[in-house]
Order: sequence, then C-alpha cells, then structure tokens
Amino acid sequence: METILYLIYSKLIYLSSSSSFFFGIASSGTKFLIQFLTKAIVGLQSYIVPTYTPAPNPHKNCHIIINKYILILGFIIMKLSNTTKRVIALCSILIILWVGFSHVKEGFMSQNAATLTDNWIKAVTVEHNPEAISKLFCTDGNLVGTVSQIKRQSVDIKRYFNFFAKLPGIRVIEKQYNISKITDNVSLNTAFITWMWDGLDKPINARMTFIFRGKCIFQLHSSALPDINEDLYRISGKK
Repeated sequence: METILYLIYSKLIYLSSSSSFFFGIASSGTKFLIQFLTKAIVGLQSYIVPTYTPAPNPHKNCHIIINKYILILGFIIMKLSNTTKRVIALCSILIILWVGFSHVKEGFMSQNAATLTDNWIKAVTVEHNPEAISKLFCTDGNLVGTVSQIKRQSVDIKRYFNFFAKLPGIRVIEKQYNISKITDNVSLNTAFITWMWDGLDKPINARMTFIFRGKCIFQLHSSALPDINEDLYRISGKK
C-alpha cells in the first residue's frame, strides 16, 4: 500500500508541473498556488527526514500522511471555484506547514535531550569532573542517585559525584533512551543504562529518569533495575 501511495504521489508531483494537468481546470493563479503547495510539502518532507527522529523509522508515517493530504486536497481543490481554490490552497499550506514544523520542533527536542544525556554520561565516565557534572543541572535541580538514599540539591549534587564519578573504571556498557516531549521547554528521557566499574561482580542495570528544562537537568532520579517478578510477569505478560 505504501508503495502504491508513493507512486501516486510521484505521479501527482509530475502532473502538478505540467500545464496540461491544469488546462481548462484552474486559473494561472490557482495553478501557482497548488504548485507552491506541492513544492512546499516536498521541501518540508526533505527537511523533516534528517531531523525528526523520536522513534525507530519515524518518517514513514509522516510521509504517508502528507502524501494522503496532497492526493485528497488535489482532487478536492479541482472541484471548487477559482476563488475557493485559492483560499483552500492557502489554508492547506499553512496547516500542513504548521503540523510539519511542529514535528520538526519535537524532533529537535528529542535530539537535544539525547545530546544532554550523552554529555552527562561523558562528564561522568570520561572527564570524571564533579564540577562540570553539577553545572549540567539547573540551579534548582535535584538528584536522587543510584547509590544514594536521599534527594540532593545544589552543592550536594557535586558532593555525590565526588564519589560516583571517581569510581575506578566507571563506564557505560549499554544505554537505551525513551524520550518524550512534556512542554515546549521540558522533555523527559526514561533511560535504561548499564553501568560497570572496578570491583563490581556484575554490571548494574539502572533505570534513570532525566527531566530536562531547556538545556539543563531539572531532575535526575536513578535506581537499580529490580529482578524480574515472576508473579507480575505471569499476570501482565511483561517484565
């Protein structure tokens, strides 16, 4: 089905550049608007592809939805009067661009949260710099550390990493990010990170919740992943 939609979409783009497609159907002004709509969406698609990455293969659905819009709008617009065509075409441009750029913005937020998390991991495992780590937190940020029993703020965050970031051989073996947009300025990364350092009998699997406000960590809550509860797994079918 997707292949068919892409073939139809490609044909529609080809026809939109052909004067015969509009001959006797639309005025030159309407033709220009529809061609502009098609080109705007094509440009939008090429812009979304490298930036919108909140999930595996995230562009497929976006492409298919936009292709459907183009196809449906193309046939509807052709049935309307010239004035109505102009209004519909203009509104369609604004709506589709607004939806598309909303996805782009969300994609940027996802990338930003991933980058901020990576920067935090680097400061812990490569730089081993408690001062730099503490500066990644918001001024009112707080921390519930993997090996701590209290919530820490301000200078206590630095003191925690005076210990944690200085663990000999500390490193990340595996990481998995699950990023969500909360508001325009707040994003959440529910991360599963496997840690190892010298002296451990086996790696520690930690579930780490990063809440980012802008470009700083507002909250980091980390705890060791519990063992599988067999009763829970039997009842829910999930670990």
